[in-house]
Amino acid sequence: MPADPSGKTAVRIALLAFFIAFTGPVPAAEPAKSAEPAAQPVVFRTWAKVALDASGRPTSIEPGPDLPAPVREYLAARIAQWHFSPPARGTTTGSAVTYLRLGACALPDPAGGYRLGVDLKGNGPRYASAPLMLPPVYPTQAMRQGYGAKMVVSYVVEPDGSATFEGIEYTDGKPRGRNVFGRAVRDWVKHMRYEPEYLAGAPVRTRVQVPVEFSIGRPDPSAHLQRVLGSDECREAASTAGGLQPLAVDSPVTVEVRG
Repeated sequence: MPADPSGKTAVRIALLAFFIAFTGPVPAAEPAKSAEPAAQPVVFRTWAKVALDASGRPTSIEPGPDLPAPVREYLAARIAQWHFSPPARGTTTGSAVTYLRLGACALPDPAGGYRLGVDLKGNGPRYASAPLMLPPVYPTQAMRQGYGAKMVVSYVVEPDGSATFEGIEYTDGKPRGRNVFGRAVRDWVKHMRYEPEYLAGAPVRTRVQVPVEFSIGRPDPSAHLQRVLGSDECREAASTAGGLQPLAVDSPVTVEVRG
């Protein structure tokens, strides 16, 4: 087999093994059908820890350790192409540590394995309470009465990794049951744990906002698939042919995707 200096073959093999483990064994071959089913993307969220010097140059890029080594190497190489601003907040400057939230999409490749695309979803402190940020528990009283609400929850990640509740902005007017939803959200934030960002060698406070929706209705699977196929990471995977998403409002690092 000829050499593959780009490493794409290794990435495809590793992804194939990774997604077989993730989705289960490949089923036995079935008799040929008149039409091939459309390829389905495999989408997952991951993260990477990035250390920067005072000029914004990455000195260390560490993708999540649960990924196969070739995938981690691919992500590190992509991130190295991105531009990071010199870390600063107010008059404080210096080296920094931030965490990137990444969306990755793998599409089946006719040549075998998968094509991988990656997109930046944001950066800031890393949510460490669980692998995915799950929404608050739906209050039983609100569920029984059929109440729902859409909101943006604001809180501050403290230097010790705890979270301090700031407020709720309702985006659907004045829903019924606001007091009940408010208590559920406050309790949710109180139990959060993060890995904080660092600036000039010290952990810093970072303000975070996250959209939250309490809804009794069931999502439309076909609409979800269309959103997945239209995501930046899936478009990148094609061109190279589940959880809440918190947004850091005042991270000392700004990232610009390039390459």
